[in-house]
Amino acid sequence: MRTFLPFHVHIIQSAQGESNLDSFEGTWAGPRNYACRARAAVLDWRAKFGSPTLPFFFVELAACNNYDGAQYSFPLLRQASRTMLSLPHTGFITAIDVGSGGGVHSPIKVPDGLRLALQLRAKVYSQAVVADGPTLAAAPAATTATGAPAIMLRFRNAAGLHAAAVSGATLGCAQSPFEVGYADGSWARATVAGVNASAGTVVLSLAVGTGSGRLTEVRYAWAGYPQCALYSGEGGWNDTATGSLPAAPFRVAASTGCADTQSSCPVLGGVQCCMNHDVHPNLPGGEICMPHGGGCQCRGCVGSTPPTFPPA
Repeated sequence: MRTFLPFHVHIIQSAQGESNLDSFEGTWAGPRNYACRARAAVLDWRAKFGSPTLPFFFVELAACNNYDGAQYSFPLLRQASRTMLSLPHTGFITAIDVGSGGGVHSPIKVPDGLRLALQLRAKVYSQAVVADGPTLAAAPAATTATGAPAIMLRFRNAAGLHAAAVSGATLGCAQSPFEVGYADGSWARATVAGVNASAGTVVLSLAVGTGSGRLTEVRYAWAGYPQCALYSGEGGWNDTATGSLPAAPFRVAASTGCADTQSSCPVLGGVQCCMNHDVHPNLPGGEICMPHGGGCQCRGCVGSTPPTFPPA
């Protein structure tokens, strides 16, 4: 990097993160450490270039299922990277829908470039363009819309809201991208009962008898390689030029808040509910809340050892 310091740099764009899960990083590896290091990197680069407001934009880890522990560690690293968003003049895009069937380095780059261009046009050059896909507008809340146990999610930036299969999907939207979490730390997949494009809402039907205690959280696309994504506009992963933008993965508390066995953890757009105790032998010590929006991370995981509890 020293070589580039004499140059004037107007914008930094970064697409990185998976190597921070590798064993060569030693005890510095893993999402919990990355939550601190990612934000520190932005501050450090701005200081070195002598530009405290240098715009910094990043690409979240793309869909992947053949990297060691990707199913469990990639969602956590995506959350950890958002500590950068606690700083001004930053932004990001999601690449959750442009995997290439499993590999960590997807050759599908055009959607990334188009989405980054929209971010820069809107947030650096102040152009009147839509740069973000569907984003939660409020905490998920219980609803009686289906006549059975259900929960409603409201989105902004949701014109034309719809679900579509991601690139390289084998199951597509036959597998819901939504899961609900309970006070005991368990998760269960929730069926999409309806998507209302005009209202910008999604209703999830809940399986009776799943989980222990009350429902506390909802998460979306919380996997190494989700099969289905929410989009605005028309089309799917390859239609950014015609206004199709995906919703980024999220995990957020329901409107009823966290349980007594959990701790509230502020993140961008809401809070998460960190478990205060062991949930599973491979999630030792429960979860710790990382500052600056790093979310609930495995408390007892050391280095590159990811939590390997089965997903819902």
